Amino acid sequence: KPIVVIADDSNVEREIIARWLAKWDYQAIHCHTGQEAVEQAKKNPIVVLMDVVMPEMDGYEACRRIKADYPSLPVIMMTAYDNVSALEKAFSAGADDYLPKPLYWPLLNLRLHRLVEGRALQEALQQREEHLQCVLEAGADACWYGTWEAGAATVDMQLMRPLFSVPTAATPKEILMANLHPDDQEKTLAQANAFLTGTQGDVLAQMFRLRVADGEWRWFFSR
Repeated sequence: KPIVVIADDSNVEREIIARWLAKWDYQAIHCHTGQEAVEQAKKNPIVVLMDVVMPEMDGYEACRRIKADYPSLPVIMMTAYDNVSALEKAFSAGADDYLPKPLYWPLLNLRLHRLVEGRALQEALQQREEHLQCVLEAGADACWYGTWEAGAATVDMQLMRPLFSVPTAATPKEILMANLHPDDQEKTLAQANAFLTGTQGDVLAQMFRLRVADGEWRWFFSR
């Protein structure tokens, strides 16, 4: 479940917010002070809901510290001070948005939903960038070829360092199955079999993770 940090010195306020979050399928982390919110920010929440007035450290200072450590983590200030001065202080501290108290629950739900969508898009974009970088670097990594079922794979050693811990005389299928990431096996094999049976088209292009000789997983582009 997506994690939401609730920072409010009122136990009643936190409990009410947490109940709504549970109804919307979010996991709540309760914080009584701003210092606790700073510490809990490391648990990768989608957002911090920050009250302004709290003991030990107020919401403004907590927001500044969170933004210093986690610039991309959204912080939404919750305040009953509905005036320009309070809003200016919130945004000067680095807050991404604010919600007036008492909270309007449909609005909070909408804000959280958009944050979840935004994070998913950001992660997808980052993954695409990693894939693209893999493609751009692929020419410097390896060049191997062969038939899928039986042909021996030939590796051009002038274009690569030894990547895999299996003999280069193994068939392409043996190399793939010995090093293919478990989460990618079903999809990769299904695409390959569809290509072999003529239902995939004339070109088979795939992205998958392989375990290289040092034990790390790396993305590969195969075409």
